[in-house]
Amino acid sequence: MGKDLNGKELGRGITQRKDGRYMGRIHIRGSKKEVTLYDRNLKMLKNKVNTYRALAGTSQWDISMTVTEWFEQWMEIYNVPVLKATTIRNYWDGFKRIQPLIGDRRVIDIKSNNILSALYVLKENGYAPATIKQTFTILKVMFSMAYRVRAVLYNPCEGMRAPTERTHQEIIEREESQNLEKDVQRFLDVCRHTRYYELFYILSRTGLRIGEACALEWKDVDLERKCIYIDKTVNKVKKYYDSKGRKMESSKMVAQITSPKKQASYRIVPISDETVNAFAAWKTKQLADKQRWGRKWGIKNELLKDFPDLIFTTSPGKTYLPGYATQECKRISDCINRREKQMALSENRESGFIHIHPHLFRYFYVTKCVEKGMNPVMIGKITGHAEIRMTQHYTRLSDEFILRQHEVH
Repeated sequence: MGKDLNGKELGRGITQRKDGRYMGRIHIRGSKKEVTLYDRNLKMLKNKVNTYRALAGTSQWDISMTVTEWFEQWMEIYNVPVLKATTIRNYWDGFKRIQPLIGDRRVIDIKSNNILSALYVLKENGYAPATIKQTFTILKVMFSMAYRVRAVLYNPCEGMRAPTERTHQEIIEREESQNLEKDVQRFLDVCRHTRYYELFYILSRTGLRIGEACALEWKDVDLERKCIYIDKTVNKVKKYYDSKGRKMESSKMVAQITSPKKQASYRIVPISDETVNAFAAWKTKQLADKQRWGRKWGIKNELLKDFPDLIFTTSPGKTYLPGYATQECKRISDCINRREKQMALSENRESGFIHIHPHLFRYFYVTKCVEKGMNPVMIGKITGHAEIRMTQHYTRLSDEFILRQHEVH
């Protein structure tokens, strides 16, 4: 029996240090490890000791395990064998944001207030609400599994909500809804004579995700039936594990073409005559590239081994990745905004800047379908939305359109 500084017995494994703190030691059965706990409140320390002893008797895991150690085991055992590389990357990226704040703490020590405090630090560091929510979701699922295997007595994320507030991005989205059609048309007008005009035009007329468009092969496009078959997507992902599920010493970036994440993304997308013409114009460009480069065309593109008929490629035959499209959108938008700034100064008015990114064309397409009166279920089928609420989320009706509709009805 341990004793306090006055010689009073405190219970098995508990003593009081000279600085006044109480100390509890727990030996983990079957291991040489020993867990040492401290607290200035004797009752609180006894609660901690009892919690650890309960877990030591039921858990298959080391109760001295840190949050980082549990995350790595959780990934390797439960996630890597079944998840896609993109999802694994998202889990790692989400955890890395919060790892410096709680990663070195024992899993058993994490309480709800620790999670909430860490999330507020992310908020103070400027992370968007959606980013914070993603990190919180990862923690919630991770601790849920820890509870199921009795590595913890409860999930500290249960009953919590990630901190959110209206952000600058949401303000931009509000502005986009008022000028969406005009901004997209300005963008297409300016990029009409650039290399990837056809890609951006097709995005605006089909609502395809940029990864889906960049993964298209010519066999996926039926120009006679005027439709596109969607069954894959392309992305560049950071890989943390090798093909056998073993964690690599250092991560590496690789381009990959994979199946869509959700079943609803497998679909047929109808296209117009104008979109057919855009595909035909792009095919002419690609054939010219192949003639110019000859046998060297595509020689450095490993994806062509399994997907030899890719539609959107660079001049020397590399896969045109979503990140390239984002950069091109920014380049063209910056050109438009510089010109707009000069004109606004000369005309003594406020500047009307645009914020174009590849996914905005998807918002544009959904909004135009809604304005034309298309059935929401049909829109969801075409765009690959599993739920109508997602179609509603993508709808950016302008105030002007709403007022016109009110007058009509």
